[in-house]
Amino acid sequence: MRHKRALGLGEPRIETRISGPMSFASVLATSFPEHCTREDLLALMREDAVTESDALGFRAALKDGEVLVSYPMSTLVWERK
Repeated sequence: MRHKRALGLGEPRIETRISGPMSFASVLATSFPEHCTREDLLALMREDAVTESDALGFRAALKDGEVLVSYPMSTLVWERK
């Protein structure tokens, strides 16, 4: 913890917010699934959006034919004292 004191940082805290809605295709572009393809995942999310069931927990929705998702995102934050 010497570095924290040297930088004058307070105690860390976690901030969690719901991100989005954002393009699920953009999220997938940064993903590397091992057991299926990106297209398989997009099809699952599209089905979830069409049925409005939120079975996958991403609040999937369709807008102009694009699948949009929202999900919790956490950030670790320090503030200077």
